[in-house]
Amino acid sequence: MNMYSAEQLSALNRMGQMITASLSLPVVLNHVIEEVPRLLDTEGVGVLLPVGVDELVFAVVSGEGAQGLQGLRIPLTAGVAGSVMRTGRPVKIGGREEQNKIYRAVEKDNNYHTQSLLAVPLLLRGEVIGVLEAVHRTLDAYDDNDLRILEAASVWIALAIHNARLYEKAKQEITERKKVEKALRESETRYRTLTELAPVGIFSTDHNGRFTYVNDQWSAIVGLSAKEAQGAGWTRNLLPDDNEQVLVEWQNCVAEKRPFYHEFRYQPAEGEIVWVLGQAVPHYNQDGNMQGYIGTLTNITEREAMRQAQKLISLGTLVGTIAHDFNNLLSAIFNHSEMALIMLPSGTQAVNHIQRTLETSKNASKLSQQLLAYAGMGNFDVEQIDLNTLIQDSMYLLEVAAPKSIQLEAKLHPEPLLLKASNTKLQQVLMNLVLNAADALQGGPGHIIIETGKGTITAVQAHAPQMLEPIPPGNYITLEVEDNGCGITPETLTKIFDPFFTTKAVGHGLGLASVLGIIRELEGGIQIESQVDKGTKFTILFPTEKAAQEEAKIGDNILLTTTENNR
Repeated sequence: MNMYSAEQLSALNRMGQMITASLSLPVVLNHVIEEVPRLLDTEGVGVLLPVGVDELVFAVVSGEGAQGLQGLRIPLTAGVAGSVMRTGRPVKIGGREEQNKIYRAVEKDNNYHTQSLLAVPLLLRGEVIGVLEAVHRTLDAYDDNDLRILEAASVWIALAIHNARLYEKAKQEITERKKVEKALRESETRYRTLTELAPVGIFSTDHNGRFTYVNDQWSAIVGLSAKEAQGAGWTRNLLPDDNEQVLVEWQNCVAEKRPFYHEFRYQPAEGEIVWVLGQAVPHYNQDGNMQGYIGTLTNITEREAMRQAQKLISLGTLVGTIAHDFNNLLSAIFNHSEMALIMLPSGTQAVNHIQRTLETSKNASKLSQQLLAYAGMGNFDVEQIDLNTLIQDSMYLLEVAAPKSIQLEAKLHPEPLLLKASNTKLQQVLMNLVLNAADALQGGPGHIIIETGKGTITAVQAHAPQMLEPIPPGNYITLEVEDNGCGITPETLTKIFDPFFTTKAVGHGLGLASVLGIIRELEGGIQIESQVDKGTKFTILFPTEKAAQEEAKIGDNILLTTTENNR
C-alpha cells in the first residue's frame, strides 16, 4: 500500500493553507504552480479553466515548456485535458504506446516534448471547474502515488479557485451595487434639484392617488406645507365651488388609470383665489404595475384674468355694434314720430298713440346708451369734478333711493380729489354701485360705506386676481362702496359685469356693465373683494395722471340708472 510520506503530507497541508488563505484568483494560481513541484518530481505544472462552452485556456503555466502557453486556448475536444474536463476522471500517461493521446499542437513553438503527463479534474460538488496538469519529458516519470498526491492537491486547489471566484463575483456585485447606488443618489439629487427649482408645482402620489410628495413651488401656490398636503390633504384649500368636481374627476382618473387634466381654483387661508392647471400622468414599474401619479400644478391666475379681460373686450365690441345699430333705428322712429305729431291735428287718437311711441323710443334710447357705455362708445361732456363734492351732492338722492333700513355712511378724503370726467356719468357709477350694494342686503338692515382716497398701485397689485382687468401701475384716486350683505360667490363674480346678467327675476342686467364701460373709458380700474355671507367691496380706481393731463372722450347723453342687483 502506497502511503504519503510525512514530507508530502506536510507539503499538502502547507499548500492547502497557503492557497485557501487568498481570495485573489491570480494569487491562488501562482501558489499552485509554486507548491505542486514540492509535492512531486515534475518539470512543469499548468491549470486549465473552461472558457465558454467549447474551449479551455491555460490560466497559469510554469516550468520547462511553459513559454507561449499562458493564455493559450485549446478545443474542449482536444487532448488529455479536454478528456478530463468532459469525463471528470483523472488520467496518467507515461508509456510509449500512450504518446498519441498527448495534444502536440501546444508544443510546436516551445521545443518541449512531453512524454509523461498527469491530469486530474478540479472537482467541486461533483462539477468539474478545471484541470490540473503535471508534465515531464521522460517516459514513465510518474506513478500511481504521484497521481493520488495530485488528486489530493486538486481538492484544495478547486476549493481555493471557487472561493476566489465567489469573492470576485461578490466584489463585482458590490462594486456594481455601489455604482448603482451612486447613480441613484446622483439621480435623486438631480431630480430633487429640478423639482425644487422648477417654476411650477410638482407632486407625486401612490397607486391610490394619495399624495406622497409636493415641492416648494406647489406649497407656495396652494398655501399648504408638504406635510399638510400628504394623503388627501391636498384638497384642503380647494375652493368649495370646485371641490366636488375636482375630486370626482381625480378619483375617476385614478380608477381608470388615465391622465388628469383640469383647471380649478385654490383659496389659501391667507391669500387670494388662485386659478391653477393640474396635470398628472400614471407611472408604472418594470412589471407594468401602476405605482402612482406624477404631475404638475401651474398658476394660471394671470392667464385666466387676461382671458376674462379679452372676453369682456370682445363682448363689449359686440354689444357696442348692436347698440349703435339699434340707436340708428330708434332715431328713425323718433324723427318720423315727431314729424307725424306736427302734421296731425292735436287731440286725436292717432296723436296719443304717436306720443306713446315717442315715450317708448326714449326709454329704448336709454337702454341703448347703457349698452354704449358698457362698450366704451358713449359720448361724454368733460369737466373738472371734485369726487368728494359729487358724493356730498348725491347723498340725499342715494338715501332716498336706498331702503330706510339701510344706513348710508360717507368717509371722504380730507383733500379735494379732482377728476376730468362727466359729472352725470360719475353719478351713474355711484348710483349703480350703491343700489347694487342695497340689493345685496336683501331688504334687511345693513350698512353701506362710501369712501374716497388716494393710493399707489404696484405692478403686482395691478395684476392681482381681485383686479377685474389689469391696469398700469401708478397713482390713483379711489372710490370704495362696501356693504355687509350676502356677498358674491366666486362663480357669480366672474359674470356680474356681463351685459344682461342678473340673478334677479326682473331687470336687464346692465347696471354694472355700464359701470365697467364708463371706467374703461376713463382708463381706470375696478377691484372686487367679496366673501359669501360677509359682504362685498367695489373699489373704483381713477388714474390721477389722466385727470391732470388730458380730457377723457366722454359726453352727456340720456342716462339710465338701474336699480337691479347684478349678483
